[in-house]
This record gives sequence, C-alpha cells and structure tokens, in this order.
Amino acid sequence: MEVKRKFLALRLLSGALICFLLSGCGNFFPGKNTIVAITVSPQSFYILTNGTAQFTAQGTFGNNSTGDVTTQVTWSSSNATVATINSTTGLATGVSSLPSGTKLATSNITAKSGSVISNTATLTVASVHIQSIAVSPGSQIVTSGQQVQFSASATLTDGTLGIGITNICSWTSSNTAVATVSSSGLATAVSTGTATIQCSLDNQSSSGTLTVQ
Repeated sequence: MEVKRKFLALRLLSGALICFLLSGCGNFFPGKNTIVAITVSPQSFYILTNGTAQFTAQGTFGNNSTGDVTTQVTWSSSNATVATINSTTGLATGVSSLPSGTKLATSNITAKSGSVISNTATLTVASVHIQSIAVSPGSQIVTSGQQVQFSASATLTDGTLGIGITNICSWTSSNTAVATVSSSGLATAVSTGTATIQCSLDNQSSSGTLTVQ
C-alpha cells in the first residue's frame, strides 16, 4: 500500500513537472504570429520641406516566416522638429521650414513591436534637391581583411557645395563577395576582385572602386 502511494505521488510530481516545462516552452519558442525581428525600408529617404515619405516594415515571425507588418508596428521619429511620422501607417512628413541657414536636417525612423525594435532608417528633410554627389576615395587597392572609409558630399541645386552626406546616403557594394560596406560607408575587403562602392540619395549617386588583391 505504501509503495502504491509513493508511486502515485511520483506520477503526480512527474506530471506537474511536465506541465511546468511545457508552459515555459512558449518563452523559448515564440508563436507563429509573434514578431521576432523588424526590418524598415528604405534605409534612407530624402524629401523637401512639407514633403512626405512612406516607410514600410518587414517582419520575421516565430516560425521564421516573413511578411509586411507596416500597420502592425508602432512608428517613431527621433526628431519631431525635422519630421513627424504617423505611428500606425509609417507615413512621415517633413516640417514646413528649416531653421534659417540650415540646408538639410535628419531624423531617425524606427518601428517597434513589444520589445522588438527595428533597424534605423534615416529621413533627410532639405530645402532644395541634390544636384550631384562626389565619393572619395575614387579608387583604392587593398588586401583581404582591410577596411576603407568612403565619404560622400553633395552639391545642392542652389549651388551650395560640400554638404556632407556620408552618414545619410544609402551605401551599396556591387559585389559583396569581394567587399561589403556599412551604412556609414566603411568598406571591408572580403576576397580578391573588384567592387563598386556606391552612395545614393535623392535620385543621385556616385561611386568609388575597391580592388582587393
């Protein structure tokens, strides 16, 4: 009889332990509708004062599927004196005017779902469009593993020269197997070959060449 009672108690204890473990699994394995990562695009946007910019959000869910979550996240602008953003639609609006003497200003745009925060996109609000972009260095030869900092400046349509846009333009590499480039223009040589490192903003672009030996 004593053995039987111990056996029943052991079964109850085992069952309780299993229930506890299963209930905790949800914390380690998010559900298929739970957003675990958010990617905001475009990475950079350039508008004139009073202009608008539509940002979108791509979500990754607990089951590793992806989908548009633009209207499921909460949007925010880091600098409301430059641009505001509709918290539910991702539509940003530039201020009506910039402070005197200011040609352009920026605000960081992010999206959030619970504790999950997206990458940062840069919204530039300017008084005039960009006429041309210059990237330096024009060409660079390095060995695998080395890094090169590219920089970019813009000439505006009103004739203003040398506006730094290194940290606000969209940087891309034509061949990521040869070289990658960060959002701030820092290129990293990966393997032998040649890659074009390009800066794009406001429908203008310019590039430099990175050769890896």
